[in-house]
Amino acid sequence: MARELQNSVAAEQSPVLYLSPEWLGRVKSLELRARLVVEGFLVGLHKSPYKGFSVEFSEHRAYVPGDDPRRIDWKVYARTRKLFLKEFRAETNLDAYFLLDSSASMHYGAPVTKLEYGATCAGAVALLLYIQGDRTGMISVEEGGKEGILLRARGRRQDLARMYRELSLLHRKRGAAFEVLLRRGSDILRKRSLVVVISDFLSPPEAIRSELGRLRHRGHDVILFWVLSEEEVRFPFSQPSVFVEPESGRRIITEPDAVRASYLSALAEHRAALNDMARDMEMDILEMQTSRNYTAALNDFLEGRSAGKV
Repeated sequence: MARELQNSVAAEQSPVLYLSPEWLGRVKSLELRARLVVEGFLVGLHKSPYKGFSVEFSEHRAYVPGDDPRRIDWKVYARTRKLFLKEFRAETNLDAYFLLDSSASMHYGAPVTKLEYGATCAGAVALLLYIQGDRTGMISVEEGGKEGILLRARGRRQDLARMYRELSLLHRKRGAAFEVLLRRGSDILRKRSLVVVISDFLSPPEAIRSELGRLRHRGHDVILFWVLSEEEVRFPFSQPSVFVEPESGRRIITEPDAVRASYLSALAEHRAALNDMARDMEMDILEMQTSRNYTAALNDFLEGRSAGKV
């Protein structure tokens, strides 16, 4: 497999192409896909990303009233105009949980579904956190409210491998509605954690806001990965088509030209509502298309963490 990958990469002569979702879709192992994304990300950096990642993400935290001002890092303040506290390494190991939506709508897309794209993003971020010495876990819920997977945050290699296995199996079963997954996360997670939520956010906005609000109320640092297919963003259809609402199965036969403007307008309104919600709750939302290079998505995540925006 390694030799085959090397030969294919050499033939294509393009790290951007070789890390595209379509190319990586040929790699069956989620663990290997995640590693290739992280290694490809490193190729474009001139210094160790793990060092920069650690300084901003692991060795400091934002100052809050009541903290000891003697621990403020004034060098960081001079550079960023923001107050951060120095932390000992033992303090900085965090628990990170991944809530990957596997409801019906996430199974849409070709050659890469939104669920597959989200799983690879989750795997790559989890690998970076593991390298940091942080602990990762995941939560899922099956359709009908059946308890799915609960992997408590752990920092061992075998725990990360198990998480990869569970992420790679999500496509075999339909998950519960997105808001049910969020509710289970807020019910289970008591200790303050980093919660990475990956979804197409097609549930009713009021339900999403309510459940994300519960997570934030518990003190969790929440990051939203909004995953859409290119077709959902551009609506490029031209022939009379049958459109299926994935969660309900409702079918609509229509001329795309007759609904394109209203569809794109509704998408813009939904985007604005999600962005407003994220701003109000002090969460960052990263919009991703399944056709986009994985390393670009990973770069957005790390840049956001370094800037204190994610």
